[in-house]
Order: sequence, then structure tokens, then C-alpha cells
Amino acid sequence: EAPLGYVIRDGSVYCVAGYGEPTPWFRNLLAEPGVEVILPTRRFRGRAEPVADPVEWLAAYRALIASFGLIGGAIVGDVHGLDDEALLARDRALPVVRITPTDGSGPLIAGAFDPGGMGWLLPYGGSIALGILAVRRRSSTFDRSIRSAPPR
Repeated sequence: EAPLGYVIRDGSVYCVAGYGEPTPWFRNLLAEPGVEVILPTRRFRGRAEPVADPVEWLAAYRALIASFGLIGGAIVGDVHGLDDEALLARDRALPVVRITPTDGSGPLIAGAFDPGGMGWLLPYGGSIALGILAVRRRSSTFDRSIRSAPPR
């Protein structure tokens, strides 16, 4: 297993081998392109292959780095500010991999819990709501205990 950042584009999953071709999981998929993918809300069997087309590589790479948020920008820089030629010259040695479903599940569509989705709001929003309720409950219990305390 190898946990990876990913994006869903054009019905497939894309990921990048950030340490280049020597990356163990990348070498493994070259030897055996049949993979099992486990995403937050689905699991499927697919075929993994390095992206050879520079146009496809650029689009997927830019989407991947953007999906990494501040970390991607801090490590790689502004990939949207570079022209295609400069980006290819600088980062093309990092293989981008396309994983296409082969189990009959059809093309993938990005969901709420995939990169760029808003599913992360649910657990964080729930945690904030519970925190607010706990503070309110504690303060109302404290207020009642003050009001019921005998005067000194």
C-alpha cells in the first residue's frame, strides 16, 4: 500500500511519483499495472500507466499540485504561473500516473470527499458545533450553580 495525493480527471485517478522514477510504488506499477485503489468513498480495480502525452501531463500535474494546497505551493511553487515549456523542463522527470478503472465501475466522478470537494466541512463543522454546544452547556451549568449558591 502507498498513500498518495490524487485528483480525479476525465474519469481516471491521477497521482504523481514525487521522488521520480526510483519511487518504489512507481517501479511496482511498471512491473504490474493492475492495481487496487482505495479512495475515501469507493474502492476499485484499475490499470495504472505513466502519462506520456505532455498536454495530459501538464493538466494533471497542475491539478495535482493545486490539490495539495499550501503544501504543494510551498514545495513546488506556483505551477500556474509557469508557462508549459518551463514547467515541463523543470518537473517532467516526475512521473504522473493515470489509473483507469477496469472493474466495470465506469468512469470516476469526483465526490465531496475527493480533493477539491467540500466533504471535509462535515467533520470539521460537526466538531465546531459540538464544541459550541459543550461551551454553552458548561456556561449555563456554571450560571445555575452561581444562582443557586447560598449568599455569604
